[in-house]
Amino acid sequence: MAAVFACGPDAALSHRSAAALWGFAKEHPDYIDVSVRRRSETRLPGLRCHRRPTLAASEITRRRNIPLTQPVQTFLDLVAVMGPRDLERAINEADKLDVIDADALRKALDGHSGESGVRPLRRILDKHTFRLSDDELERLFRPLASSASLPVPLTKHVVNEFEVDLFWPDLGLDDPPTHLVNA
Repeated sequence: MAAVFACGPDAALSHRSAAALWGFAKEHPDYIDVSVRRRSETRLPGLRCHRRPTLAASEITRRRNIPLTQPVQTFLDLVAVMGPRDLERAINEADKLDVIDADALRKALDGHSGESGVRPLRRILDKHTFRLSDDELERLFRPLASSASLPVPLTKHVVNEFEVDLFWPDLGLDDPPTHLVNA
């Protein structure tokens, strides 16, 4: 809150700092990201001040009474400071926390066409390759499966009343073995 106050009335947490307040990514250890909706010369140690006079007021909300960027804007900002794997991890975390899900994020990007960050986010959120994952091992295994020419697996799928990490429906593993059915 102090960082936002120090930057003035048109300021809000953004980038990693906003993502940390939303709960889906870690804050940068060396500085706090604040976006200011006006031209500003604010320079304070420990703050990274982003001058953004075109940032719409509708892209700002409050959480714990602290002004910050909306989740969609936060993800657009994160493209500039995170790699694809970290962004995918943040999208998964935002979904788990019910902040925003992948489908809602995909749809919301339509209202931001032409803005920087949209194209990389669309690549990550591609419906043919993006899958929600509960843990890091699932996310790390998918590129290995792809390099072995396996199709993109389903995740968080229920098979025989159990949620499995990765599932390939074409392999027919969702039918119980006949010796178990007749038992």
